[in-house]
Amino acid sequence: TALPPEGLGPEPEVPVPTEWPMPEPKGTYMRGSIADFMPDPLTPLFASVGVPAISGAMARTLGELIGGNPSLLEGYLTTINNYAYLHVQLGCGDWLWVLFRMVPALPRLLRNGERHWDEVARPRYAETVARWQERPVDSLAATELLDGTQELVDAMASYLTALQVDAIGTAAGTEGLFTRIYDKMIKREGDPEAPVLLLGSDSTPIRAEKALYDLAQWCRERDEVGAYLLETPSSELAEQLAGSETPPGIGATNWREWQSRFRAHLEEYGHSIYDLDFAKPLPMDEPLPLMETLKLLIRGGGKDPHTRQQESAERREQGVREALARTRGLKRWLFRHALGWAQTFARVREDCIFDIGLGYPVVRRMLRELGRRLAEGGAVAEPDDVFWLAWDEAQRGAAAVDGDETPENMVARVEERKAVWEAEKQATPPPQLPPNERVMGIKTDAFMPVSAEEQTGEAIKGIGASPGQVTGPARVLLGPEDFHQMRPGD
Repeated sequence: TALPPEGLGPEPEVPVPTEWPMPEPKGTYMRGSIADFMPDPLTPLFASVGVPAISGAMARTLGELIGGNPSLLEGYLTTINNYAYLHVQLGCGDWLWVLFRMVPALPRLLRNGERHWDEVARPRYAETVARWQERPVDSLAATELLDGTQELVDAMASYLTALQVDAIGTAAGTEGLFTRIYDKMIKREGDPEAPVLLLGSDSTPIRAEKALYDLAQWCRERDEVGAYLLETPSSELAEQLAGSETPPGIGATNWREWQSRFRAHLEEYGHSIYDLDFAKPLPMDEPLPLMETLKLLIRGGGKDPHTRQQESAERREQGVREALARTRGLKRWLFRHALGWAQTFARVREDCIFDIGLGYPVVRRMLRELGRRLAEGGAVAEPDDVFWLAWDEAQRGAAAVDGDETPENMVARVEERKAVWEAEKQATPPPQLPPNERVMGIKTDAFMPVSAEEQTGEAIKGIGASPGQVTGPARVLLGPEDFHQMRPGD
């Protein structure tokens, strides 16, 4: 729905922005690629430390993987009304770099992308996370908390930009290549669509889903645990996760086991992000959506992900066997190689994306500790207000805290920024500034969402992804924080 927000929340205290001024009037700005990970306006702290980190990391990543010093990445990521935009502008030297550096490197990137992610990008990120994870936040000075934040955000940015090259872009390219070869050379009437031949791999998101399903089955086998979880509000269950008291009617051993199993699930999979802005809570911070999914599975709803994955793998293998059985020569060679690349990078892409937030639990723990100290000093009203400070303001506040000085009072400034953010969130950022059908000779509809000019009236127009019609209650969810409100049948 594109209905106005009346009745969905309070009216913004400041006007919703209608102008979208471009930092470089002759530049081209787009809401795509990495900006897809930042759907909302950015909070000041992430905008002032995360955005520069990502821009710098993209230049370093392309220099490391391709070589040269591409100046086209200067100001690669920026903000307009606090929404993230990619800035694309190529000069003559940039075109030479693309033609004589980037294009010749593509086959090597295709061969080495998976190995670079597995052996370099992720281990490097994980090592930085482990090093700071070992240091208790209460033992660190306030400025050390920011040092750790900076290093972890830089590590995240390097990982994010590496996976853009190693996995996301490569996955899109290999899937597109495979689909074209399959559709043009191999597919016959009655054959499955190309994506069917790429499904069924054991990616991290699927392992997380299977682990939650297995936990639900464990609860179903213990009637008193399953019954208590179903009848207790998820918010109350979240508060009981770390508690020492056992609810009445449940054996203490079973209850402690349930707590341990759910906490272990959050520890292993709870760092997945909904939004790149580290101000947004992680599943391990707000597990209510996972609680509701668990309850759905305890009730017997949903489909066994083990079975679903097995069925997908069987359909995939059958489709591959049938295609190979009737293919010979060059067509067979092209099909096998394109299929292998596409299957590999489809799995790698999901694993890569899942681990973007690997360092976020530590980052959020450090920043909230800094926020606690700033709140004690009167700089902000509450610990989470630290996310509404600019990086230089956080640095000055940390230095004052370490020096036993009274930090600057920024309470009013934080409240003003929250009001502006709420207004900005109700705006619809243009997908491209200025609107152009082509950028650098490439049609923009190949990588951009539907044009904002096509969205008029009270309904969003899109492409039907499923056949038929359905009637049921409509549940309005304003963001991940509302996911737990969804009910079966909504």
